[in-house]
Amino acid sequence: MVNLIRGQRAKLSDLLPGRQFRVGFKADGGRGAFDISCFILDGQDRVLSDGAIVFYNQICSECGGVALLGPHGGDSQVAEIDLDLLPAGARKVAFAITLDGRDISEIPSGHVRLMHKGHEAARYEFSGMDFAGETALIAMELYIKDVWRVRVVGQGFVGKGLEHLIGHFGGEVAESAPDASSGKSQAGIPDAQAEELLARALSRNSPAQALLDGPKSGPEVALGPESSARELQGPAVLHGPRTLDGRGATLWTASGPALLVAGEGVTVRNLRVEVTKDGARGDEACAVVMLPGARADFENVEVRGNVRGVPGEEGEWNLPASLPLGILGRAHEYVFVAGVTLPVPCTVHASVSGMRVEPESLPAGTGELRLHVRGGSFFNDTVLHGRIELRTRCFRRAIMVTGHVVDAAAQGVAPPPGPIRL
Repeated sequence: MVNLIRGQRAKLSDLLPGRQFRVGFKADGGRGAFDISCFILDGQDRVLSDGAIVFYNQICSECGGVALLGPHGGDSQVAEIDLDLLPAGARKVAFAITLDGRDISEIPSGHVRLMHKGHEAARYEFSGMDFAGETALIAMELYIKDVWRVRVVGQGFVGKGLEHLIGHFGGEVAESAPDASSGKSQAGIPDAQAEELLARALSRNSPAQALLDGPKSGPEVALGPESSARELQGPAVLHGPRTLDGRGATLWTASGPALLVAGEGVTVRNLRVEVTKDGARGDEACAVVMLPGARADFENVEVRGNVRGVPGEEGEWNLPASLPLGILGRAHEYVFVAGVTLPVPCTVHASVSGMRVEPESLPAGTGELRLHVRGGSFFNDTVLHGRIELRTRCFRRAIMVTGHVVDAAAQGVAPPPGPIRL
């Protein structure tokens, strides 16, 4: 772990092994709470848009690259960062601490730290004794200078807290922003509905819940080969602190939710969560639901279905489960086009050798995937079987790709007239 000081700069790659990580904040003592805000900025240090400001009334950026997760792991607030999801014009991400109507000097001590998969990589510690009269602290920033780097700013800011800080970066506070104490979770599930979802899931007495509540169950539950539970019928409710390691297993229900997170300190990893009913709507189409007040880490989790209650992941997905390409001639080149609808931005990854998928990332909304296939890249009589993954901040979604490559002349396969819409 590296101890950082005010003014210090470093390459992110020297501190962290990846481009997805967390920034933890903590302030000890003082009166009342403090707020964390994050700003995605352009090359002139101006906020890119209203959707590039992350604070208590907007806990996830429009691009999905910055999200506030709440208290976690001993930190008062945690921001999750995915540099691959930031807009093309993003040149900097600034992190600030604000106290409405009070001074930073009232905080005896605090820290900002960089973490990767639960391991602390670097820390900046500060004391209120270093400030006098400032109501905000621009603590740290990430910025691009040929590569992503980090700078410890440690600069006090005089003004009326968050509102002036947003103005400093060229943004505006929306008057219609929802109240953080409105009785809903920050991702929008009313408490009464959350109670109904929880009661309904527990009343189904599923095999998955029986395993979680069984006499051999503990704070860590493992599925997969060692437990002979490769496919387990849900729903499953996880109260924290608890870890569920699927080890590649599938948790499924005909209608969702399949997995409900109902407590803090929950970790879910190496699991596929699936709603199998075609045409499901509303909560029945949800693979994962995180209830108000719950907190969870999701690691290598694949879902089929929607997500509710997880910041930056909510909304309705419309993806094909599979893309059958049919018979392909070795002498020909093909372009296939598939329409998709997604509520949040994602990156696109393909695992089929000889096939290129564009674009590498998709914004929220309706879009297209274009599959470029060169028949000559394959041996004759090759059966294609692979997948395209759409990855968001917390989850993966898969589209299976199949096809059969044959000798075009021998099988009489004509060249395609143009792009083929699937």
